[in-house]
Amino acid sequence: MRRFISMFGDVVKGVKKEHFDAALDARKAAKKAQNDTDLTAEDLVEVVRQFKAVRLAQGVAWSGRESTHAGYLGVSRAFWGETSLC
Repeated sequence: MRRFISMFGDVVKGVKKEHFDAALDARKAAKKAQNDTDLTAEDLVEVVRQFKAVRLAQGVAWSGRESTHAGYLGVSRAFWGETSLC
């Protein structure tokens, strides 16, 4: 799910994924975790809080309904965009 949020934020909302990656990496460093799977459920709850803080700090908010529609549009733009192979 965190990858989806990061990708959605980047592709659809224009929040660079590096912001989300930094939040996750900070939690992993604090817990001395090598991999995402080394984090506990409580750690992941904190990562979610940080993800919310990232999008709010970037001035971006989204709801579930908006996310579905925006996701469709974002994928369509990416598929049919200038770098498309079609």
